[in-house]
Amino acid sequence: MKSFFTRRPLLGLLLLAALLIPLRSGCSSRLAPPADTGPVGAGTPLPPLQVAGWINTDTPPTRETLKGHVVVVDCWATWCPPCRAEMPHLAKIAAAYQPQGVIFIGLTPESAGDRAKIEQFIPTVAGFDWAVGYQAGLPIEQMGVPGYPTLIAFGPDGRARWSAHSSDGLTRVLDELLSKGK
Repeated sequence: MKSFFTRRPLLGLLLLAALLIPLRSGCSSRLAPPADTGPVGAGTPLPPLQVAGWINTDTPPTRETLKGHVVVVDCWATWCPPCRAEMPHLAKIAAAYQPQGVIFIGLTPESAGDRAKIEQFIPTVAGFDWAVGYQAGLPIEQMGVPGYPTLIAFGPDGRARWSAHSSDGLTRVLDELLSKGK
């Protein structure tokens, strides 16, 4: 008795290819859960905010003071043109959502030696009034940030719910997070 593959070689090859192509490209939903589409994985916890210092605040934020709040973390740098271009959009979003209790925080890998550059940049963006931690390489690394800019929205439980390289879609996520808290 002949096997299916010997009787219908073309059909057998097509079936085999259909099974192997997803394995080769790594995109078989049967073998792995769907990937998170944002640069930082959903569920990533907000790490301790270990930075060299803070700018634009009298009271530095901590994980403890952020518990129970929706938090937006912007990982950026003054030397990053896309970060600088994104800042006015983020400032408009912050102006709309800070009165609703959303806390915005900036983290930059720039060192204490770059503090003056950071302080000079902040007033060039109308509405840039949130705390900025500098020399923040450790928390940026702990969140798995792959590049700049990266925005991450954390839920009241301190876990990432959304991330992207721009603020597109951020207001939708903030609306969802705030409506769940009511």
